[in-house]
Amino acid sequence: MRSLYRAAETIQKGFYIFREKTFDKLIIKVEEKDGMLLLTEGYYDIDDVLVPFPDELVKNERDRQAVLTHLTCADALGWMHDFMRLILKGFHAHLEEAGVKSKNFRRSTKIVSPTDSGRGIDSRSYAHAILKVTIPDRGSYALDIASAQCGYHGPIYPWAEYMKNRVESVVAWSHFGWQKQSFEKALLKDEHLNPWTSGTKVVGIPTAMFKHSMEFMRGFNTAVQEWLEKEGWTDFDKMLRMAPTDFEEKQSALLKDIEDYLRDFKEWQISRGRLGRRFKEMVPKSPEDKRMDELLEAVRKTKERTGLSTEVIMKDVVKKAIALKGTAEEKQLLEM
Repeated sequence: MRSLYRAAETIQKGFYIFREKTFDKLIIKVEEKDGMLLLTEGYYDIDDVLVPFPDELVKNERDRQAVLTHLTCADALGWMHDFMRLILKGFHAHLEEAGVKSKNFRRSTKIVSPTDSGRGIDSRSYAHAILKVTIPDRGSYALDIASAQCGYHGPIYPWAEYMKNRVESVVAWSHFGWQKQSFEKALLKDEHLNPWTSGTKVVGIPTAMFKHSMEFMRGFNTAVQEWLEKEGWTDFDKMLRMAPTDFEEKQSALLKDIEDYLRDFKEWQISRGRLGRRFKEMVPKSPEDKRMDELLEAVRKTKERTGLSTEVIMKDVVKKAIALKGTAEEKQLLEM
């Protein structure tokens, strides 16, 4: 079904955007070794909430997708729930969440310690969350948005084929919406999810990051609704049935609006210091702050060139400033 694949692809691309904007793993090294993608995780500052995605460390789009989806299959079901419900609405499908024990990994992804590459969290160690989509008279399909952590990059597969080739066993069934509800319940309890500790450093996913993900999900949904209103639509049925070129154009426009909305929302949070010190350089500086930075840089270079102390250099700067634009009283004091 072409329209179903289009829907799945759109959900997956939307999730990649969401994950990039809410990235929370401090990755300091990415390398492939023995058929496994190893992600070395650094030590976190106590105020880390989200961290910038390490674009400079990934070699290609497949590696990027694997990093984005490592241990986020539950996130795909929870945070993308409303988007999936809306875009799959026209198929009148029965939706079920499933936890499976995966097999035949093309490549697994593993988070490793910065001091011991043998210690870490392998994506093969956990149940993998997927969505079963059953369409009347059309059969069942596995919607696997985070498949890249298993070395697969397609978003949807015929259910029987997926079960035969990719699943060792089904370990859990849940109604559609269970994962989102579990996230909401965890927030109400103010629980920390999967925290690690290393001395006074915090490694893992603190509650603050979880709350931010919920806020970003609401922003994601707002962007989707605003785009539909702009198009004069209430769902995605028309888009999914368009000619290939028209569909690609609409899909790109939708994803761009989502990305722009989340980017602006993230910049708003950064400007208020809500995402930790790692983003402080991303806060827009005032003209006064920029001039101060330029002054301090000039002082540093003068100090290196002359060997004079910072105190001596700054006194000379103050003298010149007063001589140029100081008040009569300041100039008089300068002459004393």
